[in-house]
Amino acid sequence: MSISRRKMIYGMGAGLALPSLMEATTFLPEPPQKAAATSGPIHLDRNENPYGPPEAALAAMRERLNNINRYPDRTRVLESKIAAVHKVTPDQVIVGCG
Repeated sequence: MSISRRKMIYGMGAGLALPSLMEATTFLPEPPQKAAATSGPIHLDRNENPYGPPEAALAAMRERLNNINRYPDRTRVLESKIAAVHKVTPDQVIVGCG
């Protein structure tokens, strides 16, 4: 059985990559846990809130649910306000997702 230099380099590359892949799996985030009903201290993580959203926020969400499948109005109100704060023209401001 003959081994070419190419096959040997591929094998060495896979052997070198394996340990780094094994270590990378230790940094994966923990899956979210269901809240347990306890009277003692609770663990909060990932910007969690023990009280849930305020009623005003829930009312605002309910109000907008009928139009949640539509893109927001593109009247550039937000871009105009940002431009005014930074003293630039609205054409120099772009707002996107993320």
